[in-house]
Amino acid sequence: MRGSTRRCLDLRWLAPLDEESIAEVVGDGGRVLIVHEAHRTGGFGAEIAARLADRFFDNLDAPVKRLAAPDVRFPAATVLQNALVPDASAIVTAVHELVAY
Repeated sequence: MRGSTRRCLDLRWLAPLDEESIAEVVGDGGRVLIVHEAHRTGGFGAEIAARLADRFFDNLDAPVKRLAAPDVRFPAATVLQNALVPDASAIVTAVHELVAY
């Protein structure tokens, strides 16, 4: 890993996409973990991962890692919805996997 810099970038929309901030984050560490609460396939995180691969592939030290809800129908009950959304423990595990790559 390039440095010990750890940054969190909270993207809230795709258009306009803050590519300048994304470039800074990728340049700082060369590793990216995308975490979001929607489905993994075809969601916001998938679009960000695709754009990262298109524009910043040469700056990445590891593949972009995505952590999201599984590709299942979301239940109506809030307690069941919360069971599908990535929690702090899942994020920590994903970070360790990404750093070990």
